[in-house]
Amino acid sequence: MTEQAEKNEQQAVLEEAAREAARAAQIAAEAAHRAGDAAERIRAMVETIKKEQAKRAAKFDAAPLRIPELQLQPVATLGSCQVLAVTAADQQPALDYVLAAKAMADDDLVIKEISMGGSVPRLQVKNKLKKPVLILEGDLLIGGKQNRLSNSSVLIPQKTKMPLPVSCIEHGRWGRRNGPSDLFHPGSNAPSTAFSSSTDCFAAPVSRELKRAKMSDSGQDVQASVWNSISQLESVCEYHSDTSDHEELLRVSRGELEEFLESTTCPDDAIGVAVVVGNRNYAFDLFDQHTTCAHYWQMKVHAGLMQRSRRQTREKLFSCDALEGDLEELYDGRWINRSRRDEDSTQLGSELHTRTERQSMATALAYESLPVHVSLLSQH
Repeated sequence: MTEQAEKNEQQAVLEEAAREAARAAQIAAEAAHRAGDAAERIRAMVETIKKEQAKRAAKFDAAPLRIPELQLQPVATLGSCQVLAVTAADQQPALDYVLAAKAMADDDLVIKEISMGGSVPRLQVKNKLKKPVLILEGDLLIGGKQNRLSNSSVLIPQKTKMPLPVSCIEHGRWGRRNGPSDLFHPGSNAPSTAFSSSTDCFAAPVSRELKRAKMSDSGQDVQASVWNSISQLESVCEYHSDTSDHEELLRVSRGELEEFLESTTCPDDAIGVAVVVGNRNYAFDLFDQHTTCAHYWQMKVHAGLMQRSRRQTREKLFSCDALEGDLEELYDGRWINRSRRDEDSTQLGSELHTRTERQSMATALAYESLPVHVSLLSQH
């Protein structure tokens, strides 16, 4: 091979190597570009997540709740159930309000179907008074197209009309009742759509499932949870209503417990009530003033006793350890503000939620950091 031919061959090899290097550089550049695109997408995704978290933090922010130092005072026992009064030396009323039952009886609070066709999860409430009206979580509203319960404790502002979130507690009825209990507007052939109050509030097992659904991060169906818990309670109590009416079951149960309930009176200094069943189940309610506690005393005692079984009625075993431990956590608990201001900006106060280490569930209606109503339930 001549010297010139050798040089030509070397030049060809160098050119081919240069082309390979160029192709490799192009591939590397394309890979870097794709990596840059991926990095940009990840960065944008992280920013979006941060913005959503900031929005949620602003909407469901940690909220303080000034709970007074509480004492538990035994009042009565029934088998494995113990009724306790809750007292506090430094409790102060959060604000001046009227209870829904009184306002409804005086026709100062009108609750009716939200429209002619009605809506299961919504009622319309109109406060005619110059004071707020308190509707408690679990208040039973009787009438309309079907009986309902209030999903949360709510303060209805003075001279205000607003929607009220509710759940149905009478699965088998939608429309007019059949029988002498039908209510009619004067001069009308149509049944009244207005609601009246009940002498009971929902049973603790139903309350527990309502709270569990409300506090679920997975969007648990509140209405389905209420219906399922009512059905299970009917089975436990061996009683079935023709319309699966929870209020009817409560009337029957109250008749059976009438003597005990009448003998268990609210102490003069009580601002709350707790019913402990066995050594781990309990239902606890705290109010901002004695008059509210006195009104709800028998209702809450009855509701708490609905956790018991027939076997537990005969046993004499109860302990307040779980309740006392959970109450201690409420003072330092991270209360989360769950008020839905985007749905309704007229409601007074804030709805707060928290869980204890035992996974007991607490909800509260607070007004300027003072508790109007606190409800605490053991997990089981």
